[in-house]
Amino acid sequence: MKKRLYILAPNDRFNYGDLLFPYIITYYFSKIFDDVVYVSTTASDLSEKGGIKTKEYSELFKTDKEWENHLIVAGGESLCVRWFTILSYIFPWVDYLYRFSSKVSKIPLGCYFKDICASFVKYVFKTKTCFVFSVGKNELPQFKTIAYNALGGSWLLHSDELDNPKVQEILKSVDYFAVRDNETSKALTLRHIKHSICPDSAILMSEVFNEDILRAKITISKDIINSNYIFFQGNLSLWKGEYDLAASQLINISKVLGCTICLCPIGTALGHSDQIALKNIAKKMGENYFLINQPNIFDIMWLIKHSQMYIGSSLHGTITAMSFGIPYVGYGVRKLKAYIEQWTDSNIILFSQKNSLAETSINVYKSSFIDRNAERQKSNVIEKFHELAELYQ
Repeated sequence: MKKRLYILAPNDRFNYGDLLFPYIITYYFSKIFDDVVYVSTTASDLSEKGGIKTKEYSELFKTDKEWENHLIVAGGESLCVRWFTILSYIFPWVDYLYRFSSKVSKIPLGCYFKDICASFVKYVFKTKTCFVFSVGKNELPQFKTIAYNALGGSWLLHSDELDNPKVQEILKSVDYFAVRDNETSKALTLRHIKHSICPDSAILMSEVFNEDILRAKITISKDIINSNYIFFQGNLSLWKGEYDLAASQLINISKVLGCTICLCPIGTALGHSDQIALKNIAKKMGENYFLINQPNIFDIMWLIKHSQMYIGSSLHGTITAMSFGIPYVGYGVRKLKAYIEQWTDSNIILFSQKNSLAETSINVYKSSFIDRNAERQKSNVIEKFHELAELYQ
Protein backbone atom coordinates (compact mmCIF):
# COMPACT_ATOMS: atom_id res chain seq x y z
CA MET A 1 0.00 0.00 0.00
CA LYS A 2 1.28 3.47 -0.86
CA LYS A 3 2.07 5.86 1.97
CA ARG A 4 1.04 9.50 2.14
CA LEU A 5 2.34 12.04 4.63
CA TYR A 6 0.24 15.03 5.68
CA ILE A 7 2.23 17.91 7.20
CA LEU A 8 0.07 20.24 9.29
CA ALA A 9 1.51 23.66 10.15
CA PRO A 10 0.39 27.33 10.37
CA ASN A 11 1.68 28.12 6.88
CA ASP A 12 -1.13 30.45 5.77
CA ARG A 13 0.39 33.52 7.47
CA PHE A 14 3.80 35.09 7.20
CA ASN A 15 5.70 34.05 10.27
CA TYR A 16 9.27 33.01 9.51
CA GLY A 17 9.55 30.02 11.83
CA ASP A 18 6.23 28.47 10.88
CA LEU A 19 7.14 28.57 7.18
CA LEU A 20 10.38 26.68 7.82
CA PHE A 21 8.86 23.52 9.29
CA PRO A 22 7.53 21.90 6.08
CA TYR A 23 10.95 22.24 4.44
CA ILE A 24 12.71 20.52 7.35
CA ILE A 25 10.15 17.71 7.65
CA THR A 26 10.05 17.13 3.89
CA TYR A 27 13.85 17.05 3.64
CA TYR A 28 14.16 14.28 6.23
CA PHE A 29 10.99 12.24 5.62
CA SER A 30 9.87 12.56 1.99
CA LYS A 31 11.87 9.51 0.83
CA ILE A 32 9.82 7.30 3.16
CA PHE A 33 6.53 8.35 1.53
CA ASP A 34 5.04 8.19 -1.94
CA ASP A 35 3.31 11.55 -1.58
CA VAL A 36 3.37 14.58 0.73
CA VAL A 37 0.39 16.91 1.34
CA TYR A 38 0.78 20.28 3.04
CA VAL A 39 -2.19 21.43 5.13
CA SER A 40 -2.88 24.60 7.08
CA THR A 41 -5.88 26.32 8.62
CA THR A 42 -6.84 27.72 5.22
CA ALA A 43 -5.79 27.12 1.63
CA SER A 44 -2.87 29.44 0.95
CA ASP A 45 0.02 30.23 -1.35
CA LEU A 46 2.88 32.16 0.24
CA SER A 47 5.43 30.91 -2.28
CA GLU A 48 6.44 34.50 -3.07
CA LYS A 49 7.48 34.79 0.58
CA GLY A 50 9.30 31.47 0.48
CA GLY A 51 6.42 29.43 1.85
CA ILE A 52 4.88 26.23 0.52
CA LYS A 53 1.40 26.19 -1.00
CA THR A 54 -1.08 24.59 1.41
CA LYS A 55 -4.48 22.95 1.25
CA GLU A 56 -7.24 23.88 3.68
CA TYR A 57 -7.87 22.08 6.96
CA SER A 58 -10.81 20.08 5.61
CA GLU A 59 -8.31 18.12 3.50
CA LEU A 60 -7.55 16.09 6.64
CA PHE A 61 -11.05 14.62 6.40
CA LYS A 62 -10.74 13.69 2.71
CA THR A 63 -8.02 11.06 2.95
CA ASP A 64 -7.99 8.27 0.39
CA LYS A 65 -8.65 4.88 2.03
CA GLU A 66 -6.52 3.23 -0.64
CA TRP A 67 -3.49 4.94 0.90
CA GLU A 68 -1.79 4.50 4.25
CA ASN A 69 -2.09 7.99 5.73
CA HIS A 70 0.17 9.57 8.35
CA LEU A 71 0.07 13.03 9.95
CA ILE A 72 2.88 15.14 11.41
CA VAL A 73 2.06 18.35 13.26
CA ALA A 74 5.20 20.17 12.18
CA GLY A 75 5.99 22.32 15.23
CA GLY A 76 5.63 25.77 16.76
CA GLU A 77 4.04 27.18 19.92
CA SER A 78 0.88 25.35 18.94
CA LEU A 79 0.08 22.87 21.71
CA CYS A 80 -3.58 23.24 22.74
CA VAL A 81 -3.98 26.61 21.04
CA ARG A 82 -7.66 27.06 20.21
CA TRP A 83 -9.28 27.95 16.90
CA PHE A 84 -10.30 31.43 18.02
CA THR A 85 -6.66 32.35 18.67
CA ILE A 86 -5.24 30.84 15.48
CA LEU A 87 -7.90 32.36 13.24
CA SER A 88 -7.28 35.79 14.79
CA TYR A 89 -3.81 35.70 13.16
CA ILE A 90 -5.37 35.24 9.73
CA PHE A 91 -8.65 37.15 9.51
CA PRO A 92 -8.83 40.83 10.58
CA TRP A 93 -12.44 40.59 11.75
CA VAL A 94 -11.60 37.60 13.97
CA ASP A 95 -8.57 39.48 15.27
CA TYR A 96 -10.78 42.44 16.20
CA LEU A 97 -13.33 40.16 17.89
CA TYR A 98 -10.56 38.32 19.75
CA ARG A 99 -8.95 41.50 21.08
CA PHE A 100 -12.29 43.03 22.05
CA SER A 101 -13.53 39.90 23.83
CA SER A 102 -10.15 39.58 25.62
CA LYS A 103 -10.61 43.08 27.05
CA VAL A 104 -14.20 42.34 28.06
CA SER A 105 -13.12 39.07 29.71
CA LYS A 106 -11.32 41.09 32.39
CA ILE A 107 -14.59 42.44 33.80
CA PRO A 108 -17.05 40.33 35.88
CA LEU A 109 -18.74 37.67 33.74
CA GLY A 110 -16.75 38.88 30.73
CA CYS A 111 -15.19 35.45 30.28
CA TYR A 112 -18.58 34.13 29.18
CA PHE A 113 -18.66 36.70 26.37
CA LYS A 114 -15.26 35.50 25.11
CA ASP A 115 -16.49 31.88 25.20
CA ILE A 116 -19.55 32.88 23.17
CA CYS A 117 -17.35 34.63 20.62
CA ALA A 118 -15.07 31.59 20.40
CA SER A 119 -18.07 29.30 19.81
CA PHE A 120 -19.41 31.66 17.16
CA VAL A 121 -16.10 31.65 15.28
CA LYS A 122 -15.92 27.85 15.40
CA TYR A 123 -19.48 27.70 14.05
CA VAL A 124 -18.70 30.09 11.19
CA PHE A 125 -15.65 28.09 10.13
CA LYS A 126 -17.34 24.72 10.71
CA THR A 127 -14.44 23.35 12.73
CA LYS A 128 -14.43 19.63 13.54
CA THR A 129 -11.60 19.39 16.07
CA CYS A 130 -11.14 20.83 19.54
CA PHE A 131 -7.79 22.44 18.66
CA VAL A 132 -6.14 23.35 15.39
CA PHE A 133 -2.70 21.79 15.78
CA SER A 134 -3.30 19.42 18.68
CA VAL A 135 -5.43 16.68 17.15
CA GLY A 136 -5.93 13.10 18.30
CA LYS A 137 -6.70 9.70 16.84
CA ASN A 138 -10.19 9.97 18.31
CA GLU A 139 -10.79 13.01 16.07
CA LEU A 140 -8.87 11.78 13.00
CA PRO A 141 -9.14 7.97 13.02
CA GLN A 142 -8.38 7.87 9.29
CA PHE A 143 -4.68 8.37 10.04
CA LYS A 144 -2.55 5.38 10.91
CA THR A 145 -0.22 7.57 12.97
CA ILE A 146 -0.29 11.10 14.36
CA ALA A 147 2.98 12.70 15.47
CA TYR A 148 3.72 15.97 17.26
CA ASN A 149 7.11 17.30 16.22
CA ALA A 150 8.73 19.33 19.05
CA LEU A 151 5.72 21.47 19.87
CA GLY A 152 5.80 24.34 22.33
CA GLY A 153 3.21 25.15 24.97
CA SER A 154 5.08 26.74 27.87
CA TRP A 155 1.97 28.73 28.83
CA LEU A 156 0.25 25.46 29.78
CA LEU A 157 2.30 25.20 32.97
CA HIS A 158 0.20 28.05 34.39
CA SER A 159 -3.10 26.99 32.83
CA ASP A 160 -5.79 24.43 33.69
CA GLU A 161 -6.35 23.54 30.00
CA LEU A 162 -4.72 20.13 30.42
CA ASP A 163 -7.02 19.21 33.31
CA ASN A 164 -9.90 18.77 30.87
CA PRO A 165 -10.47 15.00 30.35
CA LYS A 166 -11.31 15.56 26.66
CA VAL A 167 -8.00 17.35 26.14
CA GLN A 168 -6.12 14.55 27.90
CA GLU A 169 -7.89 12.00 25.71
CA ILE A 170 -6.69 13.83 22.60
CA LEU A 171 -3.08 14.11 23.73
CA LYS A 172 -2.82 10.56 25.06
CA SER A 173 -3.96 9.15 21.72
CA VAL A 174 -0.96 10.52 19.81
CA ASP A 175 1.60 7.98 18.54
CA TYR A 176 4.66 10.24 18.85
CA PHE A 177 4.76 13.27 21.12
CA ALA A 178 7.83 15.52 21.42
CA VAL A 179 7.95 18.96 23.03
CA ARG A 180 10.76 21.50 22.86
CA ASP A 181 11.16 22.90 26.39
CA ASN A 182 11.03 21.94 30.06
CA GLU A 183 8.05 24.15 30.95
CA THR A 184 5.83 22.39 28.39
CA SER A 185 7.17 19.05 29.56
CA LYS A 186 6.39 19.83 33.22
CA ALA A 187 2.80 20.71 32.34
CA LEU A 188 2.35 17.35 30.57
CA THR A 189 4.17 15.35 33.24
CA LEU A 190 1.83 16.69 35.92
CA ARG A 191 -1.06 15.06 34.00
CA HIS A 192 0.85 11.83 33.22
CA ILE A 193 0.80 12.48 29.47
CA LYS A 194 3.60 10.49 27.83
CA HIS A 195 6.03 12.56 25.76
CA SER A 196 9.70 13.27 25.15
CA ILE A 197 11.77 16.47 24.94
CA CYS A 198 13.49 17.46 21.73
CA PRO A 199 15.00 20.71 20.39
CA ASP A 200 13.06 22.62 17.74
CA SER A 201 13.64 20.95 14.36
CA ALA A 202 14.45 24.31 12.77
CA ILE A 203 17.92 23.95 14.31
CA LEU A 204 18.64 21.75 11.26
CA MET A 205 18.17 24.59 8.75
CA SER A 206 21.93 24.98 8.23
CA GLU A 207 21.94 21.33 7.10
CA VAL A 208 19.06 21.89 4.68
CA PHE A 209 19.88 25.34 3.26
CA ASN A 210 23.47 25.84 2.16
CA GLU A 211 24.86 29.13 0.85
CA ASP A 212 24.21 28.30 -2.81
CA ILE A 213 20.54 27.51 -2.12
CA LEU A 214 20.07 30.72 -0.14
CA ARG A 215 21.78 32.91 -2.73
CA ALA A 216 19.51 31.49 -5.42
CA LYS A 217 16.39 32.30 -3.40
CA ILE A 218 17.07 35.69 -1.80
CA THR A 219 15.35 38.76 -3.23
CA ILE A 220 17.29 41.50 -1.46
CA SER A 221 20.23 43.24 -3.13
CA LYS A 222 23.52 42.03 -1.71
CA ASP A 223 24.98 45.46 -2.50
CA ILE A 224 23.10 47.10 0.39
CA ILE A 225 24.55 44.78 2.97
CA ASN A 226 27.36 46.10 5.11
CA SER A 227 29.56 43.18 6.18
CA ASN A 228 29.66 44.58 9.71
CA TYR A 229 26.00 44.67 10.75
CA ILE A 230 23.83 43.43 13.59
CA PHE A 231 20.42 41.95 12.82
CA PHE A 232 17.57 43.31 14.94
CA GLN A 233 13.94 42.17 15.09
CA GLY A 234 11.01 43.09 17.31
CA ASN A 235 7.23 42.98 17.15
CA LEU A 236 4.53 45.56 17.69
CA SER A 237 3.18 44.25 20.99
CA LEU A 238 6.63 44.54 22.57
CA TRP A 239 7.59 48.00 21.31
CA LYS A 240 4.35 49.94 20.78
CA GLY A 241 4.77 53.27 22.57
CA GLU A 242 8.43 52.55 23.36
CA TYR A 243 10.12 53.25 20.03
CA ASP A 244 12.46 55.80 21.61
CA LEU A 245 13.69 53.16 24.05
CA ALA A 246 14.35 50.68 21.24
CA ALA A 247 16.16 53.26 19.12
CA SER A 248 18.31 54.46 22.03
CA GLN A 249 19.41 50.90 22.80
CA LEU A 250 20.29 50.24 19.15
CA ILE A 251 22.11 53.56 18.72
CA ASN A 252 24.21 52.71 21.77
CA ILE A 253 25.02 49.25 20.37
CA SER A 254 25.96 50.74 17.00
CA LYS A 255 28.28 53.35 18.51
CA VAL A 256 30.08 51.03 20.93
CA LEU A 257 30.51 48.12 18.53
CA GLY A 258 30.93 50.11 15.32
CA CYS A 259 28.22 48.11 13.57
CA THR A 260 25.33 49.09 11.33
CA ILE A 261 21.90 47.94 12.52
CA CYS A 262 19.80 45.84 10.13
CA LEU A 263 16.10 46.22 10.99
CA CYS A 264 14.31 43.23 9.49
CA PRO A 265 10.77 41.91 10.13
CA ILE A 266 10.40 38.19 10.78
CA GLY A 267 6.64 38.00 11.39
CA THR A 268 4.24 40.33 9.58
CA ALA A 269 1.00 38.45 10.27
CA LEU A 270 -1.66 39.75 12.64
CA GLY A 271 -0.44 39.33 16.19
CA HIS A 272 3.17 39.99 15.18
CA SER A 273 3.36 43.08 12.91
CA ASP A 274 7.15 43.40 13.09
CA GLN A 275 7.11 45.67 10.05
CA ILE A 276 5.09 48.35 11.89
CA ALA A 277 7.33 48.31 14.95
CA LEU A 278 10.55 48.42 12.94
CA LYS A 279 9.41 51.29 10.71
CA ASN A 280 8.62 53.34 13.79
CA ILE A 281 11.94 52.46 15.38
CA ALA A 282 13.75 53.39 12.15
CA LYS A 283 12.27 56.92 12.33
CA LYS A 284 14.09 57.40 15.63
CA MET A 285 17.43 55.95 14.52
CA GLY A 286 18.91 58.84 12.54
CA GLU A 287 21.71 56.94 10.80
CA ASN A 288 23.77 53.73 10.83
CA TYR A 289 20.86 51.46 10.03
CA PHE A 290 19.07 49.94 7.07
CA LEU A 291 15.48 48.70 6.97
CA ILE A 292 14.48 45.58 5.04
CA ASN A 293 10.98 45.73 3.58
CA GLN A 294 8.96 42.61 2.73
CA PRO A 295 11.69 39.96 2.99
CA ASN A 296 11.05 36.33 2.18
CA ILE A 297 12.17 33.60 4.58
CA PHE A 298 15.42 33.07 2.69
CA ASP A 299 16.29 36.77 2.91
CA ILE A 300 15.83 36.55 6.67
CA MET A 301 17.90 33.41 7.00
CA TRP A 302 20.70 34.77 4.79
CA LEU A 303 20.80 38.09 6.65
CA ILE A 304 21.06 36.39 10.05
CA LYS A 305 23.68 33.95 8.76
CA HIS A 306 25.92 36.81 7.60
CA SER A 307 25.36 39.14 10.55
CA GLN A 308 27.75 39.81 13.41
CA MET A 309 24.98 39.18 15.94
CA TYR A 310 21.24 38.50 16.14
CA ILE A 311 19.09 40.46 18.61
CA GLY A 312 15.40 39.65 18.63
CA SER A 313 12.24 38.39 20.28
CA SER A 314 11.64 35.72 17.63
CA LEU A 315 12.35 32.18 18.76
CA HIS A 316 13.16 31.03 15.25
CA GLY A 317 15.32 34.04 14.57
CA THR A 318 17.33 32.95 17.62
CA ILE A 319 17.37 29.33 16.45
CA THR A 320 18.64 30.51 13.05
CA ALA A 321 21.55 32.21 14.81
CA MET A 322 22.16 29.03 16.82
CA SER A 323 22.10 26.89 13.67
CA PHE A 324 24.61 29.03 11.77
CA GLY A 325 26.87 29.74 14.75
CA ILE A 326 26.01 33.44 15.14
CA PRO A 327 26.04 35.15 18.59
CA TYR A 328 22.55 36.08 19.79
CA VAL A 329 20.57 37.90 22.45
CA GLY A 330 16.88 37.19 23.00
CA TYR A 331 14.35 39.35 24.80
CA GLY A 332 10.68 39.86 25.54
CA VAL A 333 8.95 36.50 25.03
CA ARG A 334 8.47 33.75 27.62
CA LYS A 335 8.80 30.87 25.15
CA LEU A 336 12.14 32.26 23.94
CA LYS A 337 13.50 32.56 27.48
CA ALA A 338 12.36 28.99 28.21
CA TYR A 339 14.07 27.68 25.06
CA ILE A 340 17.37 29.46 25.68
CA GLU A 341 17.45 28.20 29.27
CA GLN A 342 16.66 24.68 28.09
CA TRP A 343 19.17 24.30 25.28
CA THR A 344 22.03 26.75 25.89
CA ASP A 345 24.77 26.02 28.40
CA SER A 346 26.46 29.37 29.01
CA ASN A 347 27.58 31.54 31.89
CA ILE A 348 26.81 34.61 29.79
CA ILE A 349 23.38 36.23 30.01
CA LEU A 350 21.67 35.64 26.66
CA PHE A 351 18.13 36.80 27.48
CA SER A 352 17.66 40.48 28.23
CA GLN A 353 15.10 42.97 29.45
CA LYS A 354 14.25 45.65 26.88
CA ASN A 355 15.87 48.46 28.84
CA SER A 356 19.17 46.60 29.11
CA LEU A 357 19.44 45.31 25.54
CA ALA A 358 22.50 47.43 24.79
CA GLU A 359 24.40 46.32 27.89
CA THR A 360 23.60 42.63 27.35
CA SER A 361 24.30 42.69 23.60
CA ILE A 362 27.62 44.52 23.97
CA ASN A 363 28.70 42.01 26.62
CA VAL A 364 27.80 39.03 24.43
CA TYR A 365 29.52 40.54 21.39
CA LYS A 366 32.74 41.32 23.26
CA SER A 367 32.82 37.87 24.83
CA SER A 368 33.07 36.27 21.36
CA PHE A 369 30.23 33.96 22.38
CA ILE A 370 29.41 31.01 20.12
CA ASP A 371 26.66 28.56 21.06
CA ARG A 372 28.54 25.28 20.95
CA ASN A 373 25.46 23.38 22.06
CA ALA A 374 23.90 23.88 18.63
CA GLU A 375 25.60 20.71 17.38
CA ARG A 376 24.20 18.81 20.34
CA GLN A 377 20.75 20.11 19.46
CA LYS A 378 21.14 18.96 15.86
CA SER A 379 22.23 15.49 16.92
CA ASN A 380 19.29 15.28 19.33
CA VAL A 381 16.79 16.19 16.60
CA ILE A 382 18.30 13.70 14.14
CA GLU A 383 18.07 10.98 16.80
CA LYS A 384 14.40 11.82 17.37
CA PHE A 385 13.74 11.82 13.63
CA HIS A 386 15.14 8.29 13.42
CA GLU A 387 12.82 7.30 16.25
CA LEU A 388 9.86 8.86 14.43
CA ALA A 389 10.83 7.19 11.14
CA GLU A 390 10.50 3.79 12.80
CA LEU A 391 6.74 4.40 12.99
CA TYR A 392 6.58 4.38 9.21
CA GLN A 393 8.49 1.15 8.54
